[in-house]
Amino acid sequence: MALQQKEKFSFYSHLAAAFGAFALSVFLLRASATSVILFLTTLAYCASAVFLFCASAAYHYKKKEENETSLWRKTTLRSFS
Repeated sequence: MALQQKEKFSFYSHLAAAFGAFALSVFLLRASATSVILFLTTLAYCASAVFLFCASAAYHYKKKEENETSLWRKTTLRSFS
């Protein structure tokens, strides 16, 4: 499947953000290693940030049309209505 021209920037920027979030996670986790609670909280935050950008990159990679009615968009739109 070819990546649509309109989605290239979104895909690559979110993929770069995922790598950036992962790299910064290493720094944050090392800095929070002094406390178990702080470390676990930071781990949850870092994991969610990396997951968020990976999921967004995957969405933009798989997106076919501007206003498609995929399961992804249906569940997202339902959560805001």
